[in-house]
Amino acid sequence: MTLVNILLVGGTSMIMMYTGLLFDPAWASIAYVRTKLRPFGGLALINYIAVPLLLLGMIEMFPMNASLALALVTLTALPCAPMVPAFISLAGEPPEWPLFVFLGFSLIGLAVVVILVAILANTAAYAANIGADTAVKLVQYALAVYGPMALGTALRFRAPATAMKIMRPVRALSGLASIAIFGLFATVHREEFVAMNQRDLLLVLGYVLASSLLGAIASEGFSGSRVTAIVSTGFRNIALGVAFATVVLRRPDVTAYMVIYSATTLCVSAAWLAIYRSARPPRRG
Repeated sequence: MTLVNILLVGGTSMIMMYTGLLFDPAWASIAYVRTKLRPFGGLALINYIAVPLLLLGMIEMFPMNASLALALVTLTALPCAPMVPAFISLAGEPPEWPLFVFLGFSLIGLAVVVILVAILANTAAYAANIGADTAVKLVQYALAVYGPMALGTALRFRAPATAMKIMRPVRALSGLASIAIFGLFATVHREEFVAMNQRDLLLVLGYVLASSLLGAIASEGFSGSRVTAIVSTGFRNIALGVAFATVVLRRPDVTAYMVIYSATTLCVSAAWLAIYRSARPPRRG
């Protein structure tokens, strides 16, 4: 196993373990009852039906090269990033709703990636990357992603004091791992960065803006937080995207686009957050 793969597996595992540690049983026992499933279902439909349709429309209207299209298709199938709940808390929103969305989407993502592999296996442009051992690779990916998440959840339930002690260092390590993964892949795939043209960058920016705008518009139809809808539709889990593309799809060349996507979503989400905060009326007292 190469250094890149070791870092990828270790970093992704650390990130997903932190995800599991976020699952507070004391909160879950009441929040999942109080939180209506209708707004969650509405947001899930936006993320996993409306946003993919938006992307397919963009691919049809603005033909993309295969690597960029595959990168965006992969990211669209994945859940929002672990930093979404913390990011949204900066807007003054209560943490329960975005955390509920994040954890729920993390589980939905496991089913969605299986569907994605089945679709790609029957798509001429990508069928060559889906080999006979893809099922084994998919199991490896699921274990590397959801095994640490299950471990973190079990620790939070069975040993909450220990979980609270390790949460801060695990969060720090997961952040460092994300930076290291992006930095290493940016270095290894620097030729792909150089090969990117202005049109590719504009397509990535257009997709992020369009998907987050779709979240903003559609959030009017349910009672969830608009900020959660905006950020979750555009801010995908890039670490899982890199792992999925590398392990399952055998297409590390698409990770360069994913790194660009990550930087773009961070900037766009920060802009949305600034707009939202400036539009909120000042608190009295």
